Amino acid sequence: RLLRLRIEDTGCGIAPQVLNRIFEPFFTTKSKDVGTGLGLWLVQNHVNNMHGQITVHSKLGHGTAFTLTFPLYGDSTSKISGYALSSLSNDEQIFLIDANPFIREVCTAMVQQLGYSVQTFAQPEEILPALEGGQTIPDLLIIDRKLYNKGGQTLVQKLRAQGHLLPVLITHGKDETPPLLAEEISGLLSKPINMEELAKSIELALDSGPVFADNAR
Repeated sequence: RLLRLRIEDTGCGIAPQVLNRIFEPFFTTKSKDVGTGLGLWLVQNHVNNMHGQITVHSKLGHGTAFTLTFPLYGDSTSKISGYALSSLSNDEQIFLIDANPFIREVCTAMVQQLGYSVQTFAQPEEILPALEGGQTIPDLLIIDRKLYNKGGQTLVQKLRAQGHLLPVLITHGKDETPPLLAEEISGLLSKPINMEELAKSIELALDSGPVFADNAR
């Protein structure tokens, strides 16, 4: 049994050379200050995580139609590539640091879908005041590589010096050279972040606990 949802318009349609790329992450026909190119990629990612399918048909001058098809399950427990969402989280708190507000919004939705609590920050220096104000110590820190190099590593060292031994995941851009996996880092995540990889990386980091550089033990 299948559930099918069709959304269509009678607009100008999408040019073939654009239609072939609309699900690519970071592809956009808008200016950089308007579009991020992650909207349809995110939709496709969520549909795939639900074991569904999304297709698009468009004709210039006639409009565009998106069709989403999902299997109907008797078991209401959602799964992501074999991960039962209800079993992933034990009320762990995750701090996410990224300067891009859209990425913070998208990642927050993904982390919450996995069952974790999440709080976001634009810069590493925002965290210490929050903790001093009574914010719960996180169980895991997810931080952009550039921000990790611009204060994030110092933040982690300060927290660990205070006895907060949290694991750290580093995110980096798709077109960036992946950073070397430093000894104090639990793992790397390439943007745009895939839900399955996010689930696996978080679970592994939380299960393994913090990683220390030799000179930080």
